[in-house]
Amino acid sequence: MKIIFLLFIFLLTSCESEVKVSTICGDGKTEGIEECDDGNTENGDGCSKYCTIEYGEDCTNGIDDNVNGFPDCLDPLCWNHESCTGELCNNGYDDDDDGLVDCMDPDCELNASCLRPENCSNNFDDDQDGLTDCADDDCLSHPLCGGCDPDSAPGSLLPGAIIAYSTAEGTTVLPVTCTGNPAAFHISYFEVTQAVALTVSGNVTSGVVMLMREEEHDITCELDNIKCSVVTGDSTLILSYDPLPPGHYRLATDFDVSVDLTLTGSSPTLENCTNGWDDDGDFLADCDDPDCADKPACTPENCFNGIDDDLDGKTDCDDDECTVACAPPEDCTNDIDDDLDSSKDCQDLDCLGHESCTGGSCTYFYYAGTLSRGSTITKGFDTTLTENAFSTPCGGIGPDWVMAFDLDSNASINIHMTQSGQHALALAQESRGNCAQGVFACQSTAGVNMPVSLTATNIPPGRYYIISDAIHATATGDGTFTVQIVSPDDEICFNGIDDDGDGLIDCDDEACTDLEICQGESSCHDGIDNDSDGLLDCSDPDCIGKPECSTTGCTGIPYLGTLGSTSPLGYTMDLSSATSNFESVCDFGNDPNTGYILSFNLSVRGRLRLRLLPENFTEAAAEISFPGGGTSCSLSPYMCINQSAPGIGTIVVTDDEFPAGGPYFIRIMPFIPQDSGTVQILLQYEN
Repeated sequence: MKIIFLLFIFLLTSCESEVKVSTICGDGKTEGIEECDDGNTENGDGCSKYCTIEYGEDCTNGIDDNVNGFPDCLDPLCWNHESCTGELCNNGYDDDDDGLVDCMDPDCELNASCLRPENCSNNFDDDQDGLTDCADDDCLSHPLCGGCDPDSAPGSLLPGAIIAYSTAEGTTVLPVTCTGNPAAFHISYFEVTQAVALTVSGNVTSGVVMLMREEEHDITCELDNIKCSVVTGDSTLILSYDPLPPGHYRLATDFDVSVDLTLTGSSPTLENCTNGWDDDGDFLADCDDPDCADKPACTPENCFNGIDDDLDGKTDCDDDECTVACAPPEDCTNDIDDDLDSSKDCQDLDCLGHESCTGGSCTYFYYAGTLSRGSTITKGFDTTLTENAFSTPCGGIGPDWVMAFDLDSNASINIHMTQSGQHALALAQESRGNCAQGVFACQSTAGVNMPVSLTATNIPPGRYYIISDAIHATATGDGTFTVQIVSPDDEICFNGIDDDGDGLIDCDDEACTDLEICQGESSCHDGIDNDSDGLLDCSDPDCIGKPECSTTGCTGIPYLGTLGSTSPLGYTMDLSSATSNFESVCDFGNDPNTGYILSFNLSVRGRLRLRLLPENFTEAAAEISFPGGGTSCSLSPYMCINQSAPGIGTIVVTDDEFPAGGPYFIRIMPFIPQDSGTVQILLQYEN
């Protein structure tokens, strides 16, 4: 009887994917990353559908019971409470039914949620505190109010220049980026008109020295940290930096007594365009640096014009850059990647429909039918119900789940997978072997419970398989596939690209507005992924800036400054000397993690381009996080980043645009402890 029952369950789940025998969350056992498990997947009972603890809020006692920074009626949990009458100014609803919502309602004019920061140059009391422009203490650090005036200005620094001056006891309080503590600094200003190597020397016994660069000279007082040094014993050499690009700089010194300092300029190190490193300190490496624009290494070879374009002595197909362009067509029967496109035989789309790639044995659990351009479908999967039948190229040895469909015409396919657990996402064509032998596109897991997207463009008609592959036996879970089929020239709605060239990307494009994923996170504090994009509450970019997702008391060390549209940010760190301890949702094999928590702000809305450049065989991993709700340094993970191999640089572009402001956080750690070493992180906007 037991054998018959198990056979019935297998047949039932093979034919109908909606049958679920068990799930990770809701089985009554608290395990893994679960904070609780009350035996169900309902919200509002103290344990959410994602098995995270729900902290209650008493809406009448004047206390922030769940310690999220919002007491009583300011807490989203109280917005419908009978004691919370009138217009609540931070919940996105017209509570008093007068047609005006939140800060548009006059009732909220003086509410803390609606007060604008003081504009120091418009002759208006923006924050309604009775003080205007420079009379307001909020403007003390504004250039128009003298806030940028340094204590001393020793001069301009050029190669060969020697500048001597004396410091005094500091009066300007700044956060110390290398210790996390505030201190009173003496501030000196100097200008660099051409790249220079800087040495700061003087007889010092103890103190802190910070080198900073002005973001916008004579416009704001914002400073980007360049280097921070702590002097703990007798020292002559206090700080050195090679090179400093042209710009306006501040040197902040925290000494108990007056100290005679000497700034020495010398010939700088210039950008090496081939070593995978930011040599000249402008946060742009190799061919990203304008200094390399005319270098042969950054001039691509045209493989069919009879000219040695990159001046390496090799022309057209004799040049190593042309190996792929000059490769022969794919032979579908020889187990060789003939055309060098990283796919061979039945994994190459050139072999779709070839006689050697038909009649395969791919077992699927759901057939979605024939899909045409314009089709969008969503289907659930559950790897807790299946076994490990194969391993995809970017997956692992855990169970897998397969959905099949037929494509009726040439099209582009975009797949967005939300999940619990950790799964790779793969797209395969028909092959003579198992499902994995036809995989031609594969995206590895982004971390525990993190969404994954995959795009394949200009795909011919035929039979295809979408695969969710758990990376190990305990990484199983459930989730959904959202599949979009479009013309190769149409907008794909969640790949971060303006596919149709109309200047509108993804959900901003009219073609995408009806998709659930484009409706936005309607509530940022309900424990539900409202728009089904795989990002929950404060981890969703839609919730950035919402009151329920603000965080106080969280400081990234170091703070990198504000990223500008033409001014990138960067930092060089030695992971072996990192001291910050934290837990990460990213499964990097090093938990709890020891690394750096970097923070930065954005000057304008945009997508981010992040480069991790390791030295030698360092293998760095990173997590991009948003502020989380509450008063502690609770962060909401957005993306996990891992290098492809030790010593190999990685470039990642965010799928979503981030709003201006911040702070945002990047947590850097070694993938495993023994892979510690020096790594650079470079951050800029994606054009």
